[in-house]
Amino acid sequence: MQKHNFVPVKFRFSRSGLAEKWLKALRFSIIPQRAARFGLFCASWPEQAIRANIHAQISLTLNRIYTEWYRSKGYNFDITSSTSYDQYYVHGRTVFDVMVRITDDIFNTYVRKTGTVNPYFTAYCDGKQVTCSGMKQWGTVDRANAGSNALQTLKYYYGNDIEIVRSTNIADVPESYPGSPLREGDSGTAVFTLQRQLNRIAKDYPALGTLTVDGIFGPAMTATVKRFQKQFGLTADGVVGRATWYKISYIYVSVKDLAELTSEGETSDGILSDGTWNGTVLRVGSTGSAVEQLQFWLNTIAQYDSAIPSITVDGIYGNSTAAAVRAFQKKYGLTVDGVVGQATWTEVYDQFLSIQSDNGTPNAYPGTPLRQGDSGQNVRLVQFWL
Repeated sequence: MQKHNFVPVKFRFSRSGLAEKWLKALRFSIIPQRAARFGLFCASWPEQAIRANIHAQISLTLNRIYTEWYRSKGYNFDITSSTSYDQYYVHGRTVFDVMVRITDDIFNTYVRKTGTVNPYFTAYCDGKQVTCSGMKQWGTVDRANAGSNALQTLKYYYGNDIEIVRSTNIADVPESYPGSPLREGDSGTAVFTLQRQLNRIAKDYPALGTLTVDGIFGPAMTATVKRFQKQFGLTADGVVGRATWYKISYIYVSVKDLAELTSEGETSDGILSDGTWNGTVLRVGSTGSAVEQLQFWLNTIAQYDSAIPSITVDGIYGNSTAAAVRAFQKKYGLTVDGVVGQATWTEVYDQFLSIQSDNGTPNAYPGTPLRQGDSGQNVRLVQFWL
């Protein structure tokens, strides 16, 4: 890759991003870069082509933030403002009404692989002056003129296993590092995250050994951290300070290709669940991957059912998770106790699975009008949009 002078950008906008798990990102103004690169041409593009491009630009940016791609390399910015690497932004540039309207409509959506939580790295290029293995921007015009909608165009370039999701969880961009070093004796979500990431890294570096993912920093984790630090040229003290934290994050993203078109994908607990209950009753005070999986399913359901509140997917069963469980139990005729046994677990998974399967052709008109008395996924979608 040729050397290039980075133009770092730190985002500050009136609306800021969306969150999914430890994704906390921003609504960033992609409209000016479209205007800057394509001038008047983009304004005359078919709307579905513009939508496909904006979805890709949002998702690529959120992927950079989700993976902390530059911060894990020691930079203090989120994106370069260079099209050689990711996006281009010109503050105060002339924008077009059609792009303002569309961006306002979809600023809190992003593209992901079905069954995963991370924004997909939707790499793209113009397709004329530059070629790439991702989306060809001028090609989106041809596909839109041929009748493809935005999702169909995105699937054409990125595969049929992607979906467009909308989040109502709006927040500022945080830093994932907890703020102080983690060491033996510590516990909590940050330790849980490290354990899960180290276990995935160990698949490519088996000498590290695997850990029990319980959120407790014990002697075995100290030994694993020391081996990791030695492997990657860090001070092997078994303490996870900022340098070790971001090196673990960087290697984790690298082995999973989270910032590549070949992304392995990030799931709520690191693996895709088949919905099987593991026999453990979950309640306030519970922690771990099963709690995180439950929270992810509930959050997906909450996108389509306003009776279910959105919650933070952090693997910690707190009062907000219990409230969401009670709301779900009330909605689906279960014992309303805020405790997740086999019956509640199975029903949550079944409802999540129903949404996933019903979304086979998202946003497609069902063919007949919907009216009072109708029910099903299409009605849920209309309710969600309203």
